Amino acid sequence: TRILLQVASALSASHRAGIIHRDLKPANLYMCEDPDMPGGERVRLLDFGIAKLLNPDLGSHIKTMAGMLPGSPHFMAPEQMVDANLADARSDIYALGIMAYEQLTGKYPHDAESIGRLIIMRQEEEPVPPSTLNPKISPELEQVIMRALEKEPDCRHQSMDRFRNALCDAMLEEQPDTLVRRIPITRAARRVAEPVHLMPVDVGDAATLVDPSPPKTTAPQPTQLPPALLAIPRAPPSPPPPTRTAPAPPPPRR
Repeated sequence: TRILLQVASALSASHRAGIIHRDLKPANLYMCEDPDMPGGERVRLLDFGIAKLLNPDLGSHIKTMAGMLPGSPHFMAPEQMVDANLADARSDIYALGIMAYEQLTGKYPHDAESIGRLIIMRQEEEPVPPSTLNPKISPELEQVIMRALEKEPDCRHQSMDRFRNALCDAMLEEQPDTLVRRIPITRAARRVAEPVHLMPVDVGDAATLVDPSPPKTTAPQPTQLPPALLAIPRAPPSPPPPTRTAPAPPPPRR
């Protein structure tokens, strides 16, 4: 649950900065150690490669070509499947709702062998209520998840902050064994050679959005010769070649 709340906080900060992720999924989450966080770990939200900028001064020229389906279909909102340019903050709310549904039930709300069939299901079929698959889910938590999975964006939580607060309130009364599947997140190595400087995000327990620092490179060090070679006398430098002078011109004939 703390992972979902951290991701929601990170997305909230991203939305306030005018950035819609559009490709939220477990593969784009990265866990790293942080003793200041609950549980001693912090989630990094990665891969803004297909993110959408909401500021018209910055992103009015960023459009998705017709026929393209950027994102991961199992975690895409219905409107994003129709036209990726229609995605807004509520599309990220839908994707996080799918992650919560999967964590609580072990299944996707819609699943199909082909993308075409998945798109039809996402547009026409309602998800199975999660309590049908996991009876331990409370009615309050089920209501929060199902609202995030509404087909119409206007019917969902209208901001990530509202979704996060509703999710937090509903999870307070949940039993520890309510979750049937943990989100598969890549974890960083326990030891690192040097600290990583992250972009500060002042949103409480938010996950880190990005690591903007460029990779550090070490300047090559000059090769040190062993003392035995340093003691060998060097040969004197060769004398410069003799300078050739042009022959004098012959005297003029009388």
